[in-house]
Formats: sequence, C-alpha cells, structure tokens
Amino acid sequence: MAARMATFARCLDRGCIGLRPDCTECASGGYPVVTVGAHRAFSRFRWTGAGSGMVAHWSQLGERGVIVTYVAAIYIYPGVEVLDFAGPYEVFTTANRVFARQYPAEEAPFEVFTIASRQELIRARAGLQIKPDFIRSRHPAIDVLIVPGGVVMDELRDSELSCWLADIHRRTQLTASVCTGAFLLAKGGILDGLSATTHHEDIADLREMFPSVQVVENRRWVDQGKVVTSGGISAGIDMSLHLIERLATRALALATACQLEVDWPPGQGEWPLTASRTSE
Repeated sequence: MAARMATFARCLDRGCIGLRPDCTECASGGYPVVTVGAHRAFSRFRWTGAGSGMVAHWSQLGERGVIVTYVAAIYIYPGVEVLDFAGPYEVFTTANRVFARQYPAEEAPFEVFTIASRQELIRARAGLQIKPDFIRSRHPAIDVLIVPGGVVMDELRDSELSCWLADIHRRTQLTASVCTGAFLLAKGGILDGLSATTHHEDIADLREMFPSVQVVENRRWVDQGKVVTSGGISAGIDMSLHLIERLATRALALATACQLEVDWPPGQGEWPLTASRTSE
C-alpha cells in the first residue's frame, strides 16, 4: 500500500491521476486498465466489454473526451455531525481539483451542494452554523444523495422528510448515508430488505427500530448497489472515496485519497474496524 501511494504521489507531481497512457509510474504501479461505469464516455479511450464492468484500455484516439458531471446533494439539518457532511463534501470537491490538474479544459466530474428543509442557518452538532445552498422544495435534479448522521430524532419525526427522501431516492443513481443517517433512510423505506450499517454505538437501535433492515456491524461501508451506507463519522470519507471509484475511476479515487492523505485501500470497504488499515 505504501509503495502504491508513493507511486501516485509521484504521478500527482506531474499532474497525472492515472489517466495518462504515457505515464510510466502508473504503468509500473499496475494501473494501465481502469474499470469505469457504463455511463462514463471518454471518447479518447477505446472501450471493451459492456455494462457496469466496462473496461477502458489505454488507447489515445486524439479526440476530446465527454465527461459526465454528477450532481451530489448532501442533506443537512440541525444537529448534523460536522464530519459526516463535511467529509463527503471534501472528498468530492477534492476529486474535482485533482481531476482539473489533468484535464483543465474539461467540466468537473462532480457538482456538490447542501440541501435543507428551510433556507436558514443550521446549527450543526457542537455549534457550527451552516447556510444550505438549496431547500427540499426547490433544488436541481440530484444524481447522488448523501444523508449524514448526527442527532436525528427530530428528523425521524418529520414525515415530510421521509416522503421526500423516498421520492428523491427513486430518481437518484446512488443514495448513501453516513453514521446515523441510515436511520433516516430506513424511515423512508429505502433500506427495506437491504444490508446496512451505521455507527457502532447505534447498531442495536437500528436493528430494533427497523427489523426489515439487515443490519451488519464492523464494516466501514456496505454497498448494496444503488444504496450505500457507512459506519460513523470518518467512515463516511472512506465510503465517499468508494463512490468516486464507482462513478469515475479507481485512479481518481486513489489520487484523491493521496491528496487528502487518507489511507484508502480500494476494494477493502468491508474490512473489520479492528483490522489494520495499512496491510495488504
């Protein structure tokens, strides 16, 4: 893992995020092939395969790439845990900065904003005040919805919120939660019949309150396709990097983790919390 991160650090110095066909560092690190979503369309590359497992082999075609920009909305509310929403926000916006170094003329891969029930200052847990960008009744179309955790009891009593979450979920490509945000997804019926996780201190309550959810513990995140849930607080950063990998490329996720100085081994989202995060 350390050698792999060092490889990306060297690439980053030259503005490479693993997407350059002539990068010897990336090639030596074993990254000449990157799995991407079928909805991504980089016309500069030759595609092989089909469906969500489409593979891009390096082949410079000399054409301008077509970049899909995903709209990611983070729902905030009074008592929201700061790192639960700020962590994912930082991951997605840092991914944009890293991407821009390699492709300054391209559109950013992510547009990120916050959304709340009302257009007023929100006092997060511990007192930080946040002004939301949009409100539930008026906002752009959402591709990726992220619901952070915090003190959620008032939100659980908000039936309009539950209906809104369920409605937005039907139209998103991905819906995700951090920490106790899983309770809000569960209240909206989004987790019915799915495996999900939350902060380790809230596992028992999630099981008791929502028996239709298959609650699992000792996981950084749980990916159920359209729905992804994470453990508490910092686990939301790991999950967000996983979402970057799913929506864009593993190379961009790794380079973003390198920029953030986060030890993020790809494909290891279901390591137990007690396991070493630095071992292969």
